[in-house]
Amino acid sequence: MKNSVSLKTPVNPQSSRPGSGRIWLVGITATTLATLFNLAIGLAATFLFDVPADFEPLQSWAIAFTSILVGLGATTVFVVIKRFARNPIKLFGWISGIVLVVSILPLIPMLLMEPKYYPGTNLQTISTLFVIHLVTTAVCTGLLITKAHPQ
Repeated sequence: MKNSVSLKTPVNPQSSRPGSGRIWLVGITATTLATLFNLAIGLAATFLFDVPADFEPLQSWAIAFTSILVGLGATTVFVVIKRFARNPIKLFGWISGIVLVVSILPLIPMLLMEPKYYPGTNLQTISTLFVIHLVTTAVCTGLLITKAHPQ
């Protein structure tokens, strides 16, 4: 009987997962891109739809602040999910979709309110906010799922 020792290292399922450093790099890149895209969308809407200055959701500071907050929040959630979930990509996709729907729900009452409660509210400004929500979700979710996860 031959006594052989295997030099192969056992497969560790955790070793195929990227470190949180890579995820944060992708997340910060996604956040930056989403913020720049959203600022461009907001600027275009301001000129195309004559958005009043008192409509705060489409002011540059509000767009940048919210985009950065959401992007870093999404990255944090992805880091936690990658650490603990069996199927992190599927779970993160579901969470992103649910957060998108929940974030869009307040836009409906805004559109239905009288403009005196939210000056500058009209179909164009609400549609622009809707597009900004979609862009943030698409960029952050798309990049985190495809670039921070090894295939």
